Order: sequence, then structure tokens, then C-alpha cells
Amino acid sequence: MMTGQLWSDDCDHICQQICSSLVESCIASTLHFHLLSWLTNIVVELQHRVWFYRWHVPSFYWRYVCAL
Repeated sequence: MMTGQLWSDDCDHICQQICSSLVESCIASTLHFHLLSWLTNIVVELQHRVWFYRWHVPSFYWRYVCAL
């Protein structure tokens, strides 16, 4: 009877370790995905702003800025 209880306790402990490892892995991959998504959005926004200012701001403005 004691052996069965020890085996059950070991099994519970192993299951808890596996579950916590899976949860940590899931959280890490989710955070990694959100971080990459956030950084990608920043890069896309910066590219859009650079493109916008290059093509939509009149050239005399750039000449004025460059003269400063």
C-alpha cells in the first residue's frame, strides 16, 4: 500500500513539473510572439512615416531643413 502511495506521489510530482514546464514554455512563446509583433509594428510604422515624408512633404521644405 505504501509503495502505491509513493508511486502516486511521484506521478503527481512529475505531472506538476511537466505542466509547469509546458505553462512556462507557452508563456515564453506568447511573450516572444507579442514582442516580435510589437517590434514589427514599430518598424512598419517607421517605414511608413519615412515614406510619407519623402513623398508628401514638398521639396522646398527639405531644402529648408537641409540648409539649417
